[in-house]
Amino acid sequence: MVNAKTKWIYAVRCMSFALVTALLLLYASSVLSNGTDNHKFLFQDFYKASKNEVDVVYIGASGASWNWNPTVAFRETGLASQLLASERCPADAMPYLLAEAAKKDPALYVVDVHRFLGATSGDLAAVQSVLVNLRWSRNRLDAADDMLENYSEEEKIMKYSPLYFFHSRWNQLGARDFETVPYDFMGFSMRALSGSGIPAGAESAAAEPAAPKEEQLENLNLFLEKCRGLRGKILFVEAPNDGSLAQYERYIQNLVTQMGCDYLNASEYIDEIGMEDGDYQGGHHLTVYGAEKYTVWLSQYLERAYGIPDRREESGFREKARYEQQYEAYQAYKISHGVMLHKYLESVASPRYCVLIAVKDEASSGLDERDIEKLRNLGFIQTPAGVYRASYAAAESGGELIDEKITAEESGESVAISGILPDGTPFSLESGGYKASNHASVCVDGKEYSVNGRGLNIVVYDNLDHKVIDSAAFDTFLSNKPVTR
Repeated sequence: MVNAKTKWIYAVRCMSFALVTALLLLYASSVLSNGTDNHKFLFQDFYKASKNEVDVVYIGASGASWNWNPTVAFRETGLASQLLASERCPADAMPYLLAEAAKKDPALYVVDVHRFLGATSGDLAAVQSVLVNLRWSRNRLDAADDMLENYSEEEKIMKYSPLYFFHSRWNQLGARDFETVPYDFMGFSMRALSGSGIPAGAESAAAEPAAPKEEQLENLNLFLEKCRGLRGKILFVEAPNDGSLAQYERYIQNLVTQMGCDYLNASEYIDEIGMEDGDYQGGHHLTVYGAEKYTVWLSQYLERAYGIPDRREESGFREKARYEQQYEAYQAYKISHGVMLHKYLESVASPRYCVLIAVKDEASSGLDERDIEKLRNLGFIQTPAGVYRASYAAAESGGELIDEKITAEESGESVAISGILPDGTPFSLESGGYKASNHASVCVDGKEYSVNGRGLNIVVYDNLDHKVIDSAAFDTFLSNKPVTR
C-alpha cells in the first residue's frame, strides 16, 4: 500500500518534471522559432534592462532599428534607451509594443510615425517577428489575437506555439540558431552600409495633409488610446526620409498634436544633423553613418527637451558596461564591413587608430573630392590624387602623419616606409605602381596584412587593443571603388 508521503513525493516529481518540460519548450520556442536572422532575439536587450534603467524606448519597424543606435546615444549623451522594433513590423502591432514598453516605465516613448502607414496584414513573417520576440503575457496574447485575426486556423497556432508552426529544419540545427546576428547591437540593425543621395528637407513639412487608409487610422487611434494614462512623455518622430508619404505624415502630425502629443520631423533639420551623400539609404532608412548622425542629434535634442539624464557617470548604473561593450563591437563591425571609401575613411578618423596605406598598380583615377578630403582629414598631405600610376605609401596615427612617400606619374620606381607605431609595434610598407613592382605590402609586427589588390590597400591598427582590426583594398582605379577583403 502506497503511503501519503510516497504520494506526495510522486506528485512533486511530476510537477517538477512538467515545470522543467514547460520551461524547456518555452526556451526552445524563443530560440528556434525566430526564423531568419533579421528576426532573431530582437527584444532581448529590452528585457534584460532593469525597469529603472530605461529612460527612452524607441518603437517602430526598420525605420527605427536601422536609424536609432542605442550604443551611440549612450556614448554621446549618456542616454539609456532601448528599441522595440522589428523589420516590417505590422501597424497593428504598434499598440501592443507601446504596452510592452510601458512595463519599463520610461520617461519618454519615441514613436516612429512611418510605421502607422505600413501594412496591417498579409505578411505572416512580419507578424512572426513581433510575436516570437514578445515574452509570454496577457499583452502578447492580445497582440496575437489582433494580428492573426485574418489568418487561417492553422496559422493561428502561432499564438500559442510559434515553434510548432514555423520550425521545420530540425536536422539542420547548429550553433548559429542559438546566437544573435553579428550585425545587431542592442537592437540596432547595422546592415545599411551603403547609400547615396540626401533625404528630403524642410519642404516635406509644407505638404498638404491627406488622410491615410481607414485601417491605418484605426490602428493609430487604438495606439493613441493606449497613450492615455501613460506616465512618460510621448514623442512622434519622422527620421530623415524621401518625403514620399509627407501628406499622410502631416495628417498624423495634426491629429497627434491636437491630442497634446509632441511631434518632430527630423527632415526639417538635415543640415543641422549634418546629412551628406552616403548617409541616406533610401525611403525611410539611413545608412549606418547617417544613423549615427541622426542618433547623436536626436539624443541631444531629447536631453534638452525632456531633461533625460546622463547615465554615464551614475553610480550603480548596471547597464553601463553593456552599452560600452556593444559600442566597441559596433565600431569594429562598422570598420571591418565598410564599403564606401569616403565613409570608411571617416570611420577610422580617431586617435584610437593607425591607418597604413600602400598602392598597387593605379589608385588615382577613381578618387573624388570626398575621398581626398577624408584622406587629408586623416593627416595625409600628398595622397595619390592626380598622380596616375604612381607608387604611394603612407602611415598616420590619430590624425598625425608618420610618413608619406609618392613617386612621379607612371614611375618605374617603388617606395618603401618603415617605422614604429605609437605603442612600439614595428611596421613596414611597400608600394609599386603599374610600371614598378605592381604590388602592395603592409607588414605589422612582421606579419603581412595587405590584400595586395589594385588601388588603395588599407590596414587599420587599433592602438588600444594593439592589433590589426581590418585590411581592405579599395579599387580606386574605378569610379565605384569596389572593396576586397
